[in-house]
Amino acid sequence: MSHTRIYISKDLLEIKNKNADHMLFIILIQYADKILEDMPDGSDFIRLVKISILKSILNNEATIDTVAENLNLSIRNLQKILKNKNITFQELLKDTRFYLSKKYLLDDEMSVLQIAHSLGYKEQTSFIRAFKLWTGESPNQWKNSHKNISNI
Repeated sequence: MSHTRIYISKDLLEIKNKNADHMLFIILIQYADKILEDMPDGSDFIRLVKISILKSILNNEATIDTVAENLNLSIRNLQKILKNKNITFQELLKDTRFYLSKKYLLDDEMSVLQIAHSLGYKEQTSFIRAFKLWTGESPNQWKNSHKNISNI
């Protein structure tokens, strides 16, 4: 298998991005930290993977390739480590999406379509189907029943 490489000077890597939105970056990091505080703890490595998945979801890049790259691992090594911890990337991705979907539904600022797209689903129906598997209810049914509980 042949490889193509691009060599970039270290000086070039240190140049600031003129188009970077620093305020948005700070807001997203604070948001990710708050979400992670609420998530159940796992091992340190699992927590790192969840952080990377969360950041990837927020950047619309939630793939094993992106997460492995963010953790400086090959996909194969990431899968091997997760297997040794009796969990898969897909399970962690599903858990993170489920957690975020509940947060977004209770937030009331996003439609089901917006939530589906923000979680990386190409189709709203795929998100609705997944949510029904998780809860036994459609997102709107779940939202209505849990809003009533939180309003009491």
